[in-house]
Amino acid sequence: MPTCPAGDVRGPRPAGAAERAAAAARPDVTDCRDDEQQGVRLYLLLLALAVILLVVAGLVYLTYQHPALADPLGVGFAAAAVLVTGLGFALTRQ
Repeated sequence: MPTCPAGDVRGPRPAGAAERAAAAARPDVTDCRDDEQQGVRLYLLLLALAVILLVVAGLVYLTYQHPALADPLGVGFAAAAVLVTGLGFALTRQ
């Protein structure tokens, strides 16, 4: 993967189709913001995963300490799974 030159990190993006095609034809020119955005997305994904795991671990511990809450939490998990699946489908359709 090419590294970004120091001066091109925040450079302007090619606006038109002809400018984008000209920039794509030169292998030394890269859009470094795409690399930065990919890194930020990875960090946000890992952060979201850590938060979700902590919440799930807390709920598992809660059901261990209070077994009467197992049924309502099971229904809540099922509803959350359906909502997350629906949200995933809605976000991937464009």
